[in-house]
Amino acid sequence: MKRPISALLVLTLLSCSEIIGIEDISDETVLLQSPVEGAEVTDSITSLSWSKIDQVNTYLVQLSKPNFTASSKVLLDSLVTLDSTNTQGFIEIPLDSSAYEWRVKGMNDGYETAYSSARFAVSYVGVSDSTPDISQSTLELLAPQSDAVVSTTTLEFNWNAVANATSYQLQVATPSFDNASQIVLDQIIEVSDEGDPTKVAAELSDASYEWRIRAFNSSSEVYSEVIAFSVSTQ
Repeated sequence: MKRPISALLVLTLLSCSEIIGIEDISDETVLLQSPVEGAEVTDSITSLSWSKIDQVNTYLVQLSKPNFTASSKVLLDSLVTLDSTNTQGFIEIPLDSSAYEWRVKGMNDGYETAYSSARFAVSYVGVSDSTPDISQSTLELLAPQSDAVVSTTTLEFNWNAVANATSYQLQVATPSFDNASQIVLDQIIEVSDEGDPTKVAAELSDASYEWRIRAFNSSSEVYSEVIAFSVSTQ
């Protein structure tokens, strides 16, 4: 004799995700704001921006040249974490004149959205031919040093200046960039800003971290090594 399925069991199975408390975002769509499909960028710095989805703070952003189907080079593969005060994500990157494709997907602890993607072209005519190439420059991270254990939550990141660089990008991930649960700091520092562009203060909680710097101008860029450190105030 067939036994009836318990209504309580069905209700329990259907509401499992609600009990766990993880929002199912698989049907959500990340809206790409700029550049959109078919756009032509005429600036030396391309701004990638997208709208934030409610209840989603972590996004995987990728950029490929010329596209992901026939990719010759993946130029960007980064996790970006937005706090509750942000309504959109934003990344700036210098790009040569060429065709590109970028895409973004949102993620939480149990689900992820599909990628939203757009193909665009950069057609920049400016002073790039006369801008010094910094790609072979040395970019040294000074503090915190490799495997340092910092006993205060207020840190100062310090690196050497790169001649002819117009901007720096500072990134800090926890616990590492290869296995990042959060990009806790992703900041662009303009050399023209007031103050020392090679020093940035930040507040970090007790955890393991990695940090890195990218120096760039309108035509080239150079990356530092990645350095691991930890904060322990106990």
